[in-house]
Amino acid sequence: MICDRGNRRVVQWPRCRGSTDPKVLINDIECRGLAMDNQRNLYVSDTEKHE
Repeated sequence: MICDRGNRRVVQWPRCRGSTDPKVLINDIECRGLAMDNQRNLYVSDTEKHE
């Protein structure tokens, strides 16, 4: 998972070789950080919405 702040999105890049297309998980977000708990729940901070 990558917090792509410049493009206002959170993306996931495939781990297989030769893949060049990321999967966009969240659009239009002022992302500053990501965290994942041990149950694999993803938490994303959004500074624009103070969340």
